[in-house]
Amino acid sequence: MFKHIYFLYKKNISPEQINVSMVGNKAYSLIRMACIDLPVPPAIVLDTSFCDGYFKKNKRVDENLKELLISNLRLIENATGLIFGGVRKPLLVSVRSGGPVSMPGMLETLCNIGLCEKTIHGMIRMTGNPKMVWDLYRRLIANFAEVIYGCKRTTFEEVSHEFLKKYKIDSEYQLSTNALESISKEYLNIFRECTGENFPEDPYEQLMQATIAVFKSWKADKAMQYRKIHNIPESPGTAVIIQQMVFGNSGGTSGAGVAFTRNPSNGNKELYMDFIFNAQGEDIVSGRILMRFFSKLEDVMPELYEEIQNISNKLENEFKDMQEFEFTIENRKLFLLQTRSGKRTDYAAIKIAYDMFNESIINDEEFLKRIEGIDLKKINIFNILNEEKLEVIGNAIPASFGIVSGRIAFTEESVKKYKKQNKNVIFLTYDISTDNISAMHLSDGILTTVGSKTSHAAVVARQLNKVCLIGCSSLKIDIDKRVCYFSEKKLKEGEIISIDGNTGNIYKGEITFRVEQPVKLINDIEIIKKGS
Repeated sequence: MFKHIYFLYKKNISPEQINVSMVGNKAYSLIRMACIDLPVPPAIVLDTSFCDGYFKKNKRVDENLKELLISNLRLIENATGLIFGGVRKPLLVSVRSGGPVSMPGMLETLCNIGLCEKTIHGMIRMTGNPKMVWDLYRRLIANFAEVIYGCKRTTFEEVSHEFLKKYKIDSEYQLSTNALESISKEYLNIFRECTGENFPEDPYEQLMQATIAVFKSWKADKAMQYRKIHNIPESPGTAVIIQQMVFGNSGGTSGAGVAFTRNPSNGNKELYMDFIFNAQGEDIVSGRILMRFFSKLEDVMPELYEEIQNISNKLENEFKDMQEFEFTIENRKLFLLQTRSGKRTDYAAIKIAYDMFNESIINDEEFLKRIEGIDLKKINIFNILNEEKLEVIGNAIPASFGIVSGRIAFTEESVKKYKKQNKNVIFLTYDISTDNISAMHLSDGILTTVGSKTSHAAVVARQLNKVCLIGCSSLKIDIDKRVCYFSEKKLKEGEIISIDGNTGNIYKGEITFRVEQPVKLINDIEIIKKGS
């Protein structure tokens, strides 16, 4: 078993020693980042054979797995000076998935593992930040109940919303230490009611359950649907990455972010990023937060923004492709948590490949490989013709390129109904998660009330070439009555709206638009093809 577990710290592993299909794409990328001196927290990696064995043994783990985890966690403890389950300097870890092929948001991740009643006060003494620690605890309880036991997250969110009402505040980020402690204790009661069990106070029990949950997520419905859509093999399963936690929610000079080294919607060479101060990464990738009203990193900490831009260039030089990377800033110190080739629209794919060829990042052979399978005749640019006659009813953040008109649908069933009638459909929802993969796949457009342009769902929408707008704050949906409101404008399910992925505008009714091809770009590509 020791041959199938790896310790990742600084430059201790060479990428040439590693089989990416065994350690998974995420761990392999972490190893490569560490080898070019990027700040990656130490981790242990269980390769895909553990997941494969779990299913071959009828969903049983090897009897030695717990002892294996304990012995290998000692390596992270030695590197950090922290102790997993310790009462003085506790180590917390994330337990993350990592398939051989990137599957954004389709597999499970659990953060803050190791926090319990006996480690809470040690964390508070060590960090001097009780607000952060109680925030971590309430996140862990809710996440654990949702992922391990299948409890509804909304049950926990209702408690938080009651506290927001009580204190007359708008956001969980404004909750006090006392409020977060009270919420955590309420969450423990809800956990007991939902699961019939007490929240596990043994950190190693938490770790075992989280590891098994990652194994199980390989065969969850959304993961199997995603693999079917993208022709990804069922074997060999997912790796598991157990990594030291770093804390973006430790104050005003901390935060979490997701960035693309280029624009994944239109291919432009620009940093495409979401960042939230005093937050953890799940706040962004979950798509549950309205991003448009948060302060910008470049305005508050320009030196960190510049460091991220430099890292963006390093990643492209190393991986020779547009990258999507997740990072955390803890008290002005930057950490890289993962990178992968960013999902992109077909238009962005050909533009990025073309630009990288001209920048001598890739050669002509690699360029042609990148655009293989893309029908250049279907690469279009859309421009509205009758804009002066249209009624703008809302605006949102463009997350994917294009323009589409379609009938409003609030559920997957409604999407299927209109598609059977050969109608275009725009899926409207409060927030969109990767659980909605089927509705996203069938829809022609997607519009949400909250979310971020780098959330897992937005990433998947781009890969599916769906027009996608995120975070229309004026949109209110009443699913029971099958109506929605854009401010005061009431529309029924089945009525037609149009969404513009260029400007973010939302229009009532159908629009007409001119479809053009990027002629110069396509002609240049044909010249490269002939010259190869």
